[in-house]
Amino acid sequence: MSKFDALKNQWNVPLEVSIEQLNLSVAELKDIQLSNEGLIQAITGIFSKGFNALRLGVNKLTETEQKQLLVDEEAVRKLTSKGFSNNYAYLIDRQVSVPAGMNTTYIVYTSHGLKMSETFKNTMGLVEQLRSDIGRIISTQDGIKDSTIFSDAAYVKALKELKKDLDTLNKIRKGNEFNAMRPYGDVFKNNGELIESINITRKANGNFNLIDRRKLMVSVETTMNYVKELSELAKQDGFSKQLVTKVGNAVACVAEFIEAFSASVFNQEMTVRALNEVSWEISGLA
Repeated sequence: MSKFDALKNQWNVPLEVSIEQLNLSVAELKDIQLSNEGLIQAITGIFSKGFNALRLGVNKLTETEQKQLLVDEEAVRKLTSKGFSNNYAYLIDRQVSVPAGMNTTYIVYTSHGLKMSETFKNTMGLVEQLRSDIGRIISTQDGIKDSTIFSDAAYVKALKELKKDLDTLNKIRKGNEFNAMRPYGDVFKNNGELIESINITRKANGNFNLIDRRKLMVSVETTMNYVKELSELAKQDGFSKQLVTKVGNAVACVAEFIEAFSASVFNQEMTVRALNEVSWEISGLA
C-alpha cells in the first residue's frame, strides 16, 4: 500500500502517516474561520486523528515492550582477559559486524546512541504531562472554551530537540543501506575504541531499560481516552479554536516522540547485537 493509498482510511495507516494527517488538520484549522460550517467537522477530525496517532503509538510500544538491551558481558570478559593479543594492524582489514547503515565509527555512532537515550529519558514525563494537561481542560468548567488553559510550548520544544538528534543520526546512518559488515579499521581507530564503544553502549542500554514501557503504554492509553472525551465536550459545549489547535499540535508532538523512541529502541538493539558479535569474533582470534 502506498503512502497515498493509506490516506484513504484513517484507521489503517502507519504511525508516521497518521501523524502527518494530524499535522495537516491542525494547519488547516488555523485557516478556517469561525463562521465556516465545516469548523466542527474539522475539530472532530483533529481529535479522531489525534486519538488514532496515539493508538498507533501504543502499537509501536508493544513491539518494544519486552526488549531489555544488554551487552554480552561474557564476551566482553573474554575479550578483555585476552588483552587484545592480536595487534591492530592484524585486524584492520577484517570484516566485522556493524548496525546496518552505519557510515561512521563505532565511537561516533554509539556516542550518538547515548545522546538519544538521554533525550528519551523524558518520554514518560512528556506523555504524563499531556495526560495531565488534557485532564485539566476536562475537569475545568468551560475549560474547552479557554485558550489560555493549555500551552503546547513544552511539547514543541521537546520535539525540536529530538529532531536535532534525528538529523544528526541521518548524517551518520544511511537509511537505505543494508550492508552490515565493514572493515575493522574503518569502524575502530584502535583496539581501545572497541572497549570504549561497549562501555558507551552499556550506558545507553541502561537509559533505555529504565523506561517502563508497560507503564508508558498505560499512560498513552489513558491520554487517548482523554482525547476522546475532549472531542465529546467540544461537540456538546462548544470550544476555543485556538485551544483545539494547541492540543492537536501537542498530541502530534507526543506521537512523533513515541514513534522515534520505538525506532530508537530497535536501532539500539541492532547496535548491541553487532557489538556483541564483534566481541565474540575478536576474542576468538586471540
